[in-house]
Amino acid sequence: MSSLADRIRGYWQKPEVLNRLPQVRRDFDQNRDPMIAAQMQDNKKTEAQRRRDQAKQVEQAEAKQGRGSKMVRQDHPHPAPHPTGPMAQEVDRAAFRERWLAEQRDAAFAQAVEQKSSFTLSREMARASRSPSR
Repeated sequence: MSSLADRIRGYWQKPEVLNRLPQVRRDFDQNRDPMIAAQMQDNKKTEAQRRRDQAKQVEQAEAKQGRGSKMVRQDHPHPAPHPTGPMAQEVDRAAFRERWLAEQRDAAFAQAVEQKSSFTLSREMARASRSPSR
């Protein structure tokens, strides 16, 4: 039978007792800040997993913002037989030119739509300022 002094001075310091205690510090760290919780989750991953996750996050952010070149995003190497010599250069040049022109056309169209909407808005504002108010 243990005395009150044993309970106060050291019973709680025994390893089996400490192992049963809740991990308060870990739970606190995970809940106090989302960035710290993310860091603690990353500590459990390998370097390859971290890099894969980071690449996915970058792709999602670019897709969400509409940033980045569509041509570069879609340009993945595919193994296939290629022509040799000057014929290969012409094929590569033509394929690049086609993709480049398609991307330039898409960008010009998007800019034209944006300019048209801003022009329409400014024209409507000018009409509203010229019309007499009642």
